[in-house]
Amino acid sequence: MKKFLKNLKFDRYLFFLTIISIVLLASVVRYGLRTYKVPEWDEQHYMRMSTEFYRMIKNNFSLTTPYQMLQVVPFRQPGYPLLIVPFLMLFGLSNSYFWGIFTNGLLYAASIFGIYFLARNFLSKFPSFAAAVMFAFYGWTLLHLHLTFSETASSAFTIWTLFFLVKSNLFQNKKNSILFGVFLGLGMLVRWVIAMYILGPLLFVLYLLIKKRLFKKKKVVIHFCMAFLIALVVSFYPYLQNSYWIFQYFYGHHVGGLMWQALPQQESNPFFIYSLTFYINTFAQLGIFFFTLIIAGFVLALRKESNMKLILSVVVIGYLFSVLAPIKGERYIVPIFPYLAILSASVFEYVKNRRFYLLLVYFAIVLSVVSFLGSVWGKGPMRESLASLPIELPFGQWKRIYLTTISKPPYIYKISGKEILDIITKDSKTSGIKNPQVLSLFYYRPLDEPLMTYNLYNEENPLQINNLIGTVITNPEGQATYIINIIKNSDYVLTKSGQRADNSFLEINYRTLKALIALFDNNLNISDYWEEEAKVWINQDSSTVTIFKKIREISPQDLEKMRLKFVEILTTNH
Repeated sequence: MKKFLKNLKFDRYLFFLTIISIVLLASVVRYGLRTYKVPEWDEQHYMRMSTEFYRMIKNNFSLTTPYQMLQVVPFRQPGYPLLIVPFLMLFGLSNSYFWGIFTNGLLYAASIFGIYFLARNFLSKFPSFAAAVMFAFYGWTLLHLHLTFSETASSAFTIWTLFFLVKSNLFQNKKNSILFGVFLGLGMLVRWVIAMYILGPLLFVLYLLIKKRLFKKKKVVIHFCMAFLIALVVSFYPYLQNSYWIFQYFYGHHVGGLMWQALPQQESNPFFIYSLTFYINTFAQLGIFFFTLIIAGFVLALRKESNMKLILSVVVIGYLFSVLAPIKGERYIVPIFPYLAILSASVFEYVKNRRFYLLLVYFAIVLSVVSFLGSVWGKGPMRESLASLPIELPFGQWKRIYLTTISKPPYIYKISGKEILDIITKDSKTSGIKNPQVLSLFYYRPLDEPLMTYNLYNEENPLQINNLIGTVITNPEGQATYIINIIKNSDYVLTKSGQRADNSFLEINYRTLKALIALFDNNLNISDYWEEEAKVWINQDSSTVTIFKKIREISPQDLEKMRLKFVEILTTNH
């Protein structure tokens, strides 16, 4: 016991990081259980992949399953969703989004420890500890901790890949060279952009190999080749299998591509002040204290005698890559924050005045804590997101001096949608209806998004719900039969009071749905074929969704009348 306590005291910083990680993980659990938020945008890709992987493994696993898994979302790498799957196998799909966020919590803890161990190669113990703490409580990293994007996973694998690169001692250490290759391969399975954050340090290492003439050593060459061969073996199959889709994704996003052309000129030109300062503004939104430390650490790292060149190379290459990318968003730069934290903590090494040093430490700790309370839970002096001084700076996107960080407390207001699924699922089982078909006569995104999310990611056997949003009919006479067959086969029909078609997408995406609504409103008596089963109150807009259940089949004559009328409506409104 005495030996244990002695070691505990010796590793007190690791002990404190363990406590911080446990507190953060407990916070993640509480956040996940309290929020009513549902996956949005690219979160949908990763949740769809993880839940479909689960179904494939559980229900019909075979030798072709890995290939089938790669086809779910072929332009996304499978690494991050695969990390969520073990929790789904243990606990099922009823809380799949929670387990995605929980997986992020574990990856976040891995990042915290990884930063400490990586920083110890450049800094003394306390600054290394400070780097891990500051990263743990940065507003942007905390925000994306609670979103099922792949950036939290990318950060974790990048940190540990760089750690083993450094520990390989210029590929002279076999064990760490192999681990570098393993983590690089795993990181590439999570997201290809990990290569951009490894590129700078790798070029720096290659420079040192040439400068020290270590490339003449046989073991260095063997370890180097072994590391990259392992990385290739671990990660190549998804890229090879989905090369067409990945190429199409890059083609659409390259300079001059479709996505690039759709952007305003100030955003599409990487040399405009807007693009150059976009991510500086993101860093500034951490608050003036943390932003000042980042700038000071960056300047100090430029000094000739500084040992932070490897960390600096991550920041410079990562920033330039992000600036040159046509699509910009705060989440795309998240993997750079660990290295900003290390640069920031390096400032502590240069402070010789003890009073100023203690003041700096005090501010870092206090602001880290209040940043966490404000940005995650909306508590304390930083609960007001992005408060700033009334000063406008003439620097493009970066225009303000921020006092507080980004804030994103859990969404605690109930979102309707699941009740509809529960009613249909229960009734169809009672009535013996297998694979019930559902026709929805509305698209209201605040309702449809949670409805579809719960259906796809929380149900073991998702219902087939047709709302025809995005179904574009160019040949009414030839394509109307497809729509009439959907009506014919619908076991349940959903109607909604209030707004039934929003403006989330281009008008062309709503034409078929609106024509179908007109058909039911003016030319079809729904009670002739379906009876009212239940009504559900919708919190989002204080409306009501009515669930109708089929009571009789539609005759061929009536179906033909519906088809002709539907063609007429489509032709008139086309």
